[in-house]
Amino acid sequence: MESIPRPKGLPIIGTKLDLIKGGLGTKLHEFIDARHRHLGNIFIENFGTTDLIFVSDADLIRTLFISLEGKYPSHILPDPWLLYEKLYGQKRGLLFMDGEEWLQNRRIMNKLLLREGAESCIKNSVAQTIQTFIQTCAEKSENEIIFKDIASNLYKLSTEVLIQVLIGNTDPLKGNHYDELLQIFTESVKKIFQTTTKLYGLPITWCQRLNLKVWRDFKEAVDVSLLLGNKLVNEMLALKRSEDGLMSKMIKENMNDQTISRIVVDFIIAAGDTTAYTSLWILYLLSRNTQEINAIRINGQTYIPFVIKEAMRLYPVAPFLTRILPQDGILGQYNVKKAKRHLSLESVVKWQQETYMSISNSTLVNFMQDGLLQIHEVSGLNWWCTIVSSTILIRACMTLPLTVYQNYILAKVENIGLELKDLVNELKKETSIARKVYSLNDKQTVLLYKRSLKKQWRQLIERDNCHPLKATLVIWFQIPLWVCMSFAIRNLVNMHPPHPSAMVTFMELSTGGFGWIPNLIEPDHSFILPVAFGLTNLAIIEIQRMSKLREPSRVYNIFTNVFRGFSIVMIPIAANVPSCLCLYWVTSSAFGLIQNLCLLSPSLRRKLRIPLAPSELENPYTPIIASIYTSGREQKYFSEPESFLPYRWDRHDERKKGLSNHVSYASLPFALGARSCVGRKIAMVQMTELIWQVVDSFDLVCLNGDSITPITSQALIPNKKIEIHFKKRV
Repeated sequence: MESIPRPKGLPIIGTKLDLIKGGLGTKLHEFIDARHRHLGNIFIENFGTTDLIFVSDADLIRTLFISLEGKYPSHILPDPWLLYEKLYGQKRGLLFMDGEEWLQNRRIMNKLLLREGAESCIKNSVAQTIQTFIQTCAEKSENEIIFKDIASNLYKLSTEVLIQVLIGNTDPLKGNHYDELLQIFTESVKKIFQTTTKLYGLPITWCQRLNLKVWRDFKEAVDVSLLLGNKLVNEMLALKRSEDGLMSKMIKENMNDQTISRIVVDFIIAAGDTTAYTSLWILYLLSRNTQEINAIRINGQTYIPFVIKEAMRLYPVAPFLTRILPQDGILGQYNVKKAKRHLSLESVVKWQQETYMSISNSTLVNFMQDGLLQIHEVSGLNWWCTIVSSTILIRACMTLPLTVYQNYILAKVENIGLELKDLVNELKKETSIARKVYSLNDKQTVLLYKRSLKKQWRQLIERDNCHPLKATLVIWFQIPLWVCMSFAIRNLVNMHPPHPSAMVTFMELSTGGFGWIPNLIEPDHSFILPVAFGLTNLAIIEIQRMSKLREPSRVYNIFTNVFRGFSIVMIPIAANVPSCLCLYWVTSSAFGLIQNLCLLSPSLRRKLRIPLAPSELENPYTPIIASIYTSGREQKYFSEPESFLPYRWDRHDERKKGLSNHVSYASLPFALGARSCVGRKIAMVQMTELIWQVVDSFDLVCLNGDSITPITSQALIPNKKIEIHFKKRV
C-alpha cells in the first residue's frame, strides 16, 4: 500500500517552523485545514515526539468511530491534565478512565442519559433553570441589556443547568455565598481551558519543575475547580434529592460516592466549556442572521435543532476528535502503523580515577597526547581550536559508529522481547501439560518453566546475533577515551613528561585561548564553561528521563537522580581545572547531546538500518485525529459550506432542493461510537430551551460586526469577547 502523505520538514526540527508561522495552538484548526487542502483528506505529521494522523474524509471518520476504535476506545488528553493527575493523584471521571473501569461506568451513564426518552426526564429541570436565567436578565433593565462578555454568563448557566439535572425537580442549591462560589467555580473552569492552550507546545515537565507562572496558573485553576466541584457534589449527596434527579439514579445503579464524585465533577467541568461556547456561537450567528430568528418564531422549537446542527457544523466546539487504535489497521488505502516515539540514549559516563600516575604514563594517553601535538603542529590552529576540532574528530570517528551500533543491537533485543512475550503463553501451556504428565510439584514446575524460557531467549539471541553485551561496546570505548583524553590534556598543562618542548607547549597554551579565556592554563573564572558543561550533561539526562512515557522504575529514578547530582557536582570541579580541560569536557558533552538529538529522527535511524523497536513507541496505539472543522466545511459534503443555512438540515424544507450536497455525517460535533459525548442529550435540551426562551423574549443584535474569528483553545472559541445587544420584544 501507499505511504500516508507527510508534509516536508527540516532535519531534527521537522515542520515546527510551519506550525509557528501558522499561529501555534490558537490557529491549529486553520493550520490543519490548510494541510488537508494541500495534502488531501488524510495526512500524517509529527507534533513534539508523536506522529499524528489527521483525517477529514467523512466515510473514513465513520469507519474510525464505528469499526476501528475497539472495545475500549481511547483518546488523547492534554499533557497538563495528565501530568496534574499523575503528580497529585486526583482520580478523575469518564474522560480519564480507560479499560474495564471506563466500560462499566460508561454503560451505566448510557443507560441513564442516552436511552430512548431520556430527554423527558431532564426537560423540566433544564427549562426551570433557564427560565430563572431569562428572568434575571430581564430584571437587569426594563428595555435592553448589552452583554459585554456573555460567555461568562453562559458558563454559569451551563453549570446551574447540570446541577439542577443532577438533583432533579427540587429546590436549587442555595446557601451562604453560594452565588459567589459558583461564579468562582465557573471562572476557574474557564481558566483551565485557557491555561491549557497557553501550555500547548511547551515542555510541560519543565514548566512544572521550574514552577513557571503558566503552570502555576493552570494548577491553581484545576485546584480551585476540583475543590469547589467536590464541595458541590458533597452538598448534592447530602441534599434530599428528587427521585428523577440524575444523581439519585446513579446511586440506584450501586455507584459508590467516590465514583459519583469523580464522574459528576468532570461532567460539570466539561459541560461548562463545551455547552457554553456552543450556545455562544449560536447566539452570535442568530444575532447576525435575523431571518433565522424569524424562522424560529414562525416554526417554533422544532426548527431550533436545525439551527444548532448548522452552528456546530460551522463552529464545532471540538474541532478535532481523537481516537487511539488498539492495533495496526487499514484506513482507506493506507496501512496505519504503530505510533512512533523517539528515544535518545545517554552516552556520556564519568569515571573516577584513583591511579592517576599510572594512567598519565599509559600508552594510550601518550598516543593521544602526541596526536594533539601533531594536529596542532600540522594545522597551525590555536590551541583552543585544536582541542575542539580534535574532540569532534575523535568522537565522530570512534564513538558515533559505536553508538549507532548500540542502538541497532538494543532495537533488535527489544523486538526479540516482544516475540518472546508471544511465546510465553505457549510455554505456560506446555509446562502445565508437562506438570500433569510427569506429576511435577510446584517447585519443579517453576524450575522447568524458567529453564525453558531461558532456552527460548538464548535461541532468539543466537538467531538474530544480538547479545545485549554487544550494546555495551560504546561504554567500554568511550569511558577510556574520555579519561585518556582528559589525562593527555592534563599532561600538556603539567609539562609531563619533562622535556624542553613541553615548556613551549605550556607557553602556547597560556596564550592560545579565546574571548573571555585568553589563558587556557587558568580555570574559567567566569564559570561560563563549567556551567555549560553541567547544563549540557543535565540536558542529556533530562532528554532521557522525559522520553519515558511509562512510569520509570524505582531503580531508574535512583540512578537518574545520582547522575543529576553528579552533573551538578562536576560544575565546581570543572571550575577549578584548567580551562583547556574544561573546554574538552564541554565539547565532548555537546557532541554527545547533538548525537542523541540526531538519533531522535526516525528517518535517520532507518537510514542507519536501526530497526523499529518498542522503545520508539509512544504507546502501543496509533493516534488518529478526526478533523471535524475541515470535514464540516468541505464543498463536497455541504453546498455553500461557509454560509449559515439551518434549513439544509430540514428534509421537508423546499429550499433544500437548491443545495446539491448534504452529507449529514460529515459533521459529527458529538463524535460517534462508544466514546461519543455522553451528555449530548442534556446539551441539546439545554441549547434548544435557551435559544427558544431568548428568541421568544428578545431581539438580538451583535455589536462586534465582522471582527469575530474562531481560535483553538481546546474548544473552538471566539478570538475576542462577543458583545450582544438584547432588546425586549414588545
